[in-house]
Amino acid sequence: MYSIQVDKIFQQILKLFYQIGIWQRDEEPNYRKIGKKLFYTLFGALFPIIFATNGYLCVDRNESIFSGQMVILLWVVYVKFLYLLFKEQEIIEFLNDPIVVHSIENRDEYQQANKKIQKFIGFVRPYFFTLLTTAVLLITVKLPIFSADKGLPAFISFSWNDSQIIYWFTYILVSLSVVLYCVVNWMTPLVWYIMLNYSVEYQLLGNKFNKLKGVTTNNIRDRNETQKKISKKVLSLTTYNLIQQSKQFVENLIVLVKAHRNLNE
Repeated sequence: MYSIQVDKIFQQILKLFYQIGIWQRDEEPNYRKIGKKLFYTLFGALFPIIFATNGYLCVDRNESIFSGQMVILLWVVYVKFLYLLFKEQEIIEFLNDPIVVHSIENRDEYQQANKKIQKFIGFVRPYFFTLLTTAVLLITVKLPIFSADKGLPAFISFSWNDSQIIYWFTYILVSLSVVLYCVVNWMTPLVWYIMLNYSVEYQLLGNKFNKLKGVTTNNIRDRNETQKKISKKVLSLTTYNLIQQSKQFVENLIVLVKAHRNLNE
């Protein structure tokens, strides 16, 4: 029996969720869990609010339109963040689902499934690296040593502000928000990974159905040939064996149908 465990890169991401407090461990007190969720709920909402404020206060109309578009985009990501924040148990259950982990008896099927998953992982790793690199660039290119317009990361002009204290406070706040939203978008490959594994399981289940169909076809052909060549006594014994095989076929079919129903659910 072969099994495919959750890839290490996703295990590290889940570990990161716990380390930064987006997810809470079971041994933590309830008041701390509630406090962390409340903090992240409010902090995550600040990023689109900052863009909305900038769009309202800035003089440049193009900047206002851009800020409005970013507000819509960020609210979508914020909703995704709320799912990540409050659906921890559901996500963990999906990742630990035996269907996602797989239990494969055939070595060739195991190698094919593992090859498909590893090919996906080869795409995901650059995706994570690109998101992280983008976040770092968005933060650093607007530092005063690289830019003289005193803008903020994520292309916020902040031209209406004259206070240095407010500028640096907002710069730190926006920088942390950029990192947070980068981490939130790591959830997307996690969902892709779960969907891919269910797709692989459908393929494995289809292979089992095909093998089951092949067995019954061979049985029918063998029975027809046997009926022509052997005596009545041997025929009755063969018929008994075929009945037993038919019962086994029905039992296997019921198991596969239940597996298909469970997979759909």
